[in-house]
Amino acid sequence: MAESAKLSPQAPPPEFFHNAIAEIRKHWVDPAAKRQGIDPATVNRALVIGNSADAEVRINELAKAAVYVGDDRIVDVDKAAEVLPQGASDEAFRGLLPDVGPDDPYSFFDLRLGYLSFDYQPGRERARRHLRRATQFWHAASDLVLRGGIDAACENMFAAAELAVMAIMEGTDCAVRGHSGRSTWLETNGPRYGLTPEESAVVGQLLDARNLYRYGDGASTITPVALLDLYSHVEAVLEAARQAIAADSP
Repeated sequence: MAESAKLSPQAPPPEFFHNAIAEIRKHWVDPAAKRQGIDPATVNRALVIGNSADAEVRINELAKAAVYVGDDRIVDVDKAAEVLPQGASDEAFRGLLPDVGPDDPYSFFDLRLGYLSFDYQPGRERARRHLRRATQFWHAASDLVLRGGIDAACENMFAAAELAVMAIMEGTDCAVRGHSGRSTWLETNGPRYGLTPEESAVVGQLLDARNLYRYGDGASTITPVALLDLYSHVEAVLEAARQAIAADSP
């Protein structure tokens, strides 16, 4: 039985997989099968989208997923059951991606493949995605600074800093949206994540400067020299996001 959720540094005992599937069936799959007129004993695959009583349950052929086989093949679950003699334990098995949105909690199992995966805290993955994007903008800003592209560097620095803030916020209960809201949130909460008051103010400063440097509109107190001084502050916010994600990971 293969399982994709990392629960602890040590592998869970073999009975964990059977017990976990039994709980998923008890709370969601078997009741849904009965409501749909399906004999629970005939269920060999299920996808549960959500982690509450009103979760959506897709059974058998409606529970879709992409399976990575070898180095260059992507097949559906039924085909995977045919081409992988040992199911998810087969050496050609590279992974499985359930047909579920990236922000939805879910559980998925396929008894033929001997596979179980679940993610009830997708906010962690959203935080990682925000940080990956922030890092891309950060590298772009770094390259532009070296090439003298200060105007475009400002926009990329702002994007990197704001996405890093969004990554940090995924680990909180805060529902703030918008540039100004995130700027204010970081200014208030940045010191809790090891940032100085100056570093905590960087999103607001870049927000103030971006219209001038991106569009040539308006005015800003941020001179090109001052903008370069904010470079290290953006780097500090990215590092705070890395630390926050690491602290929130199991």
